[in-house]
Amino acid sequence: PFILQTFALSLAFCYLPLQYMPLFFLFWAVSIAIILIIFSEKKLEELLFLTSTYTLGFVYVGFLPAITTKLLLTFSGPYWFFVCICVVFSGDIAAYFVGRKFGKRKMIPSISPNKTWEGAAGGLLASVIAGTLIGKYFFPNFNSFELIIACAVAGFLAQSGDFFESLIKRIAGSKDSGFLLPGHGGFLDRFDGILFALPVFYYIAS
Repeated sequence: PFILQTFALSLAFCYLPLQYMPLFFLFWAVSIAIILIIFSEKKLEELLFLTSTYTLGFVYVGFLPAITTKLLLTFSGPYWFFVCICVVFSGDIAAYFVGRKFGKRKMIPSISPNKTWEGAAGGLLASVIAGTLIGKYFFPNFNSFELIIACAVAGFLAQSGDFFESLIKRIAGSKDSGFLLPGHGGFLDRFDGILFALPVFYYIAS
């Protein structure tokens, strides 16, 4: 039931016109109610666990990836998607090298022991610079100040996505999120930052 409903709701979110979005959230509420009915024989604690797990799973591997489709379906979506990739990847690369060279103060060692404040600052600066330059190249008439703010917010969300993924793996007691990309921590490890940054550029594109 979890997988089927997540798949159906993700498709609905991808292709429903904007004016029908209230129906999407109605379907979401109904799907949770159906799950509660299917597993009604379980204890309240188990039902709460199932409902919260389903909701988190849908948001993380259903709703957020579906925004990619909605972004690409907009008129200028592919260009904004490329800007998003530049923001996230430049931030990741800069955070790694700056943190390795200058990093001394750990951010949240209990979740991600290698991330430092210096690396995060360097990554955020790189995200803003790369995103602004690429964004102005594709959209020269776009307001520069708004673009800088958007890239800064997206860069911050991308780094938050990295911590979120690390937290989930800690809770699950797993080193990797999967085996599709060996040596990279799993598929979600490569794209968690993009998933969290995408809503910013979907908002701009739409």
